[in-house]
Amino acid sequence: MPLNLDPRSNADFVPYIKFNGKAGRWYTRNGDGEEVEVINPTALYDLANIKTGWIKFEEGIPPDCVWDEGGVKAPRPSEKHKRGFSVPVLSPKNIYGLRELSSTSNGLCGAMVKLYAQYEDALQSDQGKVPVVQCVNVVPVKSKFGTNYEPDLKIISWVDRPAALPNPEPVQAAATKDGLAQIIDDEIPDFDDPDPNPKPKPEW
Repeated sequence: MPLNLDPRSNADFVPYIKFNGKAGRWYTRNGDGEEVEVINPTALYDLANIKTGWIKFEEGIPPDCVWDEGGVKAPRPSEKHKRGFSVPVLSPKNIYGLRELSSTSNGLCGAMVKLYAQYEDALQSDQGKVPVVQCVNVVPVKSKFGTNYEPDLKIISWVDRPAALPNPEPVQAAATKDGLAQIIDDEIPDFDDPDPNPKPKPEW
């Protein structure tokens, strides 16, 4: 009789969604735990619960994270830790449910800074609404390290906070303004945003 154990059933584990900056493509885990590509995903981005801080990614082990608190940038734990972020992302239709988007890459961090500026400038953020965000394009960015890609993330609508997303944590929310401003460095080149092609508004 086999053991009734399934590592994917751990309620504390949130599967990932990730952006491959070298290829300009999105990936996540489906309901069977298989990695699959997601084309231009649309989902709720819980920016009220975004965290910034230091993250160390190493293959085969969970990320080691030290988050900013109370508007104060946390001390860097080691040379292997890089500035990054983590944000809950939700879409049962497009990314198989609740996922965690976490990264230290320049391209994705830069996209998140721009997305958060959209969020802060919107009246709906003060009303407790959650933004529906679409990746409308991927933009090539050339640097001394070669060509990478940055996702172009746009808020296309707003919805009431669903039960699947936790309520905002005020301490971390207060840290977000300064934290997001510090997660990218001078190696990110400046470039103009492309003119996005008009697209029908998708459902999340």
